[in-house]
Amino acid sequence: MRDDLKGAAVRLFEDIQAAFPALRMRVNSEDRNVDVSVEIPSQAGLDFRVDLNLQNRDELHLSAGDAFWCSWFPSSDSAVVQRYRHAVTGLLSGGHRIVEYRYWCLTIGADLQEPTASGWKTIAKSRRGLWPFRWGARKRVVQNGGTVHQGVGADERRHA
Repeated sequence: MRDDLKGAAVRLFEDIQAAFPALRMRVNSEDRNVDVSVEIPSQAGLDFRVDLNLQNRDELHLSAGDAFWCSWFPSSDSAVVQRYRHAVTGLLSGGHRIVEYRYWCLTIGADLQEPTASGWKTIAKSRRGLWPFRWGARKRVVQNGGTVHQGVGADERRHA
């Protein structure tokens, strides 16, 4: 089963790589820390670093920006894999955005959002520590394509 899930993850990451041929990506199926990893450095066409991986046999991970890190599991469920693929490709294409929540210089969490007809919908959340609320946090919106908005509310900027 492990080899099947690892092979499926490698194929998924190669499919994502093929969908974005202009981006440099390094798929590493021999990573000693995780089962499979993909490094996508900041570069022309991508404003921030993105890391993808499969770990613990069935967890697909996505990290990006200063604070977003989330996992989707089990990777044996095709619906989970489709949600993960949607999140990754939306982020890489610039269709999705990350809203980071900061106190002073500490980023306490981030939401991955996709556009809707009425604004933005959160599709994944990442939190650091036990911050039960976001009251008083400054927001920073990061979206591929050069958009970084300080202090913009999660629903104040519509997808163009």
